[in-house]
Amino acid sequence: MRFSSTSANTALLRQAADFALSAIQPVVPAMLARPTPCAEWDLEKLLLHLCDSISALLEGRGDQVVAHSAGAPIPADDPLSACRVRVLRLRRSCERPGKCGPVVVGDRPLDPELLLAAGAVEVAVHAWDVSQACGARLPVPADLAAALLPVCPLIAPEDDRAPLFAAPRPVPPGAGPGERLIAFLGRSAAGQRRRCPP
Repeated sequence: MRFSSTSANTALLRQAADFALSAIQPVVPAMLARPTPCAEWDLEKLLLHLCDSISALLEGRGDQVVAHSAGAPIPADDPLSACRVRVLRLRRSCERPGKCGPVVVGDRPLDPELLLAAGAVEVAVHAWDVSQACGARLPVPADLAAALLPVCPLIAPEDDRAPLFAAPRPVPPGAGPGERLIAFLGRSAAGQRRRCPP
């Protein structure tokens, strides 16, 4: 698959960060124990996971290396503020050009454009999860979802996706790109919960 240019993928990551900021905005500390679309996670655990994912993205963009246990320490007493700060840092990082060359994840090189595109999928879909959990139920923006759908088979192939993703869910005829994106990644707009990665 041919990727769009790095600047285009950076724009996708920035758009995903904007969506994440919108999704997190209505969250208050009293909501942290709420269930999420992932059956084993509450909202606090989801926010901590999103923090860690963003830390890995920032590390990959800045240092071109993602350590096995990437991520700065997350304050256990305030994961909500920590997550907002990480998303803002990610948003600001998209205003600067990333470094060229492959990114090393663990011991494997990764195309930096795939890192950006996969990062945009991760941030956008978890932002959708957050929005479902807090009750706002924002859809993934249609233009962002449409641009991310071609990336999904590369990061979540249907024949090799466990344990990170559940099996794709069916979508009704005429479903928009946002519905198709979340369904491909094992989520349901109808509210059924799914198993989560360990």
